[in-house]
Amino acid sequence: MAAAPETRVTLGWLQPIERRLVRVEDILGGLAIAALAACGALICIDVALRYVFNRPIPGGNEIVEYALVYITFLGASWAVPRGAHIDIDVCVQAMPKFWQRVCAFLSNLVSLGVALVLTVFGAEVTWTQFVRGAFKPTMLQVPTWIVLIIIPIGSAVLAVRFLREVIVCGDAIVTGRDIERGSGHPPPTVD
Repeated sequence: MAAAPETRVTLGWLQPIERRLVRVEDILGGLAIAALAACGALICIDVALRYVFNRPIPGGNEIVEYALVYITFLGASWAVPRGAHIDIDVCVQAMPKFWQRVCAFLSNLVSLGVALVLTVFGAEVTWTQFVRGAFKPTMLQVPTWIVLIIIPIGSAVLAVRFLREVIVCGDAIVTGRDIERGSGHPPPTVD
């Protein structure tokens, strides 16, 4: 536990960035939670209206489908420092600490690459759909760019989060310190 204060001194320049990132992640995570709750309520109301009055909410399923895309990309970065993403690390946990750090670094580096690809191509596709004026030919006829805009936004925040994780893991490899999770969020434990 004594390594954490030293890490903060070495990577002190990262703290202001981390604080801003956490604020953005908390806002986006809160929006994801609100959207998830709204989806649950919408589904319940839609089912009740469908089976009681034979009058479902027009476009209700479509709204939920679009919301699921938003929930995913709003909450992706928020979940990283909390260890809430799926993590299969049975073999990694059996490795010496140095190799655990290397695996964490490589994992975060690959994740950063994926987030950057999603950001760039998501922005390109979203812009193309906006310029073309494309829309989803469904009941609601939502412009396609509105559905897609969250992909580059959420992926950009995710890329910043993984960049932070790569820096911290790289520092841990060089200094031999334990890897510190983001902004005081403790790593998950299994009791």
